[in-house]
Amino acid sequence: ATLETGAVTTVPFFINRGETIRVDTRTGEYIERV
Repeated sequence: ATLETGAVTTVPFFINRGETIRVDTRTGEYIERV
């Protein structure tokens, strides 16, 4: 997934386009849906 900031991270398949997610800024890993 490409985030609004331009960063790229992998997310689970159940995350849909436009959903808000939480990402660990230290590692760039997906944490949870918010």
